[in-house]
Amino acid sequence: MKIVRRFLPVLFIASAAAFMLTGCAKTVDLLQYANVSITGESGGAEADIMIDYNGLGRELFGKDKNQTAFDEAAVEYSLGNDLVYTVDPEDGIFNGDTVTLTVTASDSFLKKHDIKLASTSKEIKVSGLEETGTSAKPDKDNSASDSDTVTPAANAEPVDPFDESIFRVVTSDQVFNEKEYEGKVTVVISGQSPCLYIGVKNRLDSNDPRAKLEYTVTNKSDSEKIQQTPRFFKNDTATISVAPHSGSDFYEHYSLTNDSMDVDLSSYPIISKPNTPEDVGDAAWKYIQSSVNDSIERNFEFGGDNYATVPIYDENTNVIATYESKSNPRFLGKGYMIAYKDDDYSSKFTDGCTCNAMYIPIEFDYVDKEGNTGTAVSAVNVTAVPFEANDMVYKDWAYFPFDYKENTYDSLDSYVSQVIEKAAEKSNFTVQEFDLPW
Repeated sequence: MKIVRRFLPVLFIASAAAFMLTGCAKTVDLLQYANVSITGESGGAEADIMIDYNGLGRELFGKDKNQTAFDEAAVEYSLGNDLVYTVDPEDGIFNGDTVTLTVTASDSFLKKHDIKLASTSKEIKVSGLEETGTSAKPDKDNSASDSDTVTPAANAEPVDPFDESIFRVVTSDQVFNEKEYEGKVTVVISGQSPCLYIGVKNRLDSNDPRAKLEYTVTNKSDSEKIQQTPRFFKNDTATISVAPHSGSDFYEHYSLTNDSMDVDLSSYPIISKPNTPEDVGDAAWKYIQSSVNDSIERNFEFGGDNYATVPIYDENTNVIATYESKSNPRFLGKGYMIAYKDDDYSSKFTDGCTCNAMYIPIEFDYVDKEGNTGTAVSAVNVTAVPFEANDMVYKDWAYFPFDYKENTYDSLDSYVSQVIEKAAEKSNFTVQEFDLPW
């Protein structure tokens, strides 16, 4: 079963407004915003889910349904782990098979958006995949239950699935477009410890026998924590296992020289993480500054407040005003970083994944529904703080959503106590105040 979450770790903070919704819940079809793409040859095809975050933005946040473009990163960020799409099966798919697309939403998510799901799953009949002549679906009674129980033919040609000419391990920041995967088996390391994710892309030419192989990833360091999409942590070892796709004729002609290899993650700089603002580095700071300014500009100039009127809270989360317009955003000179209290990664998350984050508070002027004016404070959230290593800025999974739609307060002190400090407490993090370097 393939799970589509955010694919990036998120520090998801619900506002008090999430619990103030009233009235009848609207029935919506969230399945329409997910498309299942099935690629490959019959018998070895794979299913992938593509999410229309723009459409989800209009459905969930768009007061003005004529709004044609949303900040897709911000929409994806807002979903967190509360909205999950899955497809089953995810690989080894034949013509004539049926795959099932499923969407699940947490109770808090449904309550927050005042919706209920019209349906939670739909079936998709598979057709049109290329037939190779050996891709007929095997009879269940006569087929082997596991590929490793199949004995290669006596004259089978040995094949190395990890040959350096076709196999490589990279970080996601080292691949700049999809074309770079073609003709290779690529292990992609992304994220930051303890939220490292590893995926394998087999994009070998169909003439290469290794195109019929399935590469899978498990966590050798902590077998009890192996999940559908295993998370990896500091000093873990990833095991890449390989076996022919179900129904493949691979063993009729070839044999494997080996069926697994280990990847020591300690050698990859992506597992590093900044624990303090001083760890970020000048180049990373320039990237953060540019991204924060971009987030502010898009939120103040793009479409106005088409989402809804926005409440302003005091230090006790009481609503003191509801504003309809905002202007003149400005930095307050301070930033806040929440980070792990130590380097002990023994506490491994079983539900969701939380990374170091940074908050850049923004003050702005507003006009409320009665025409009164005032000032309010929110912040740009930096998830998975970028860092530098080997002359590169690692910015994978770093998102910069401006959080004013859910967390706007009457002062900096109120925002810090109700949002930042509570987020740190929830994740057992420390809060570090620092002066902005710009």
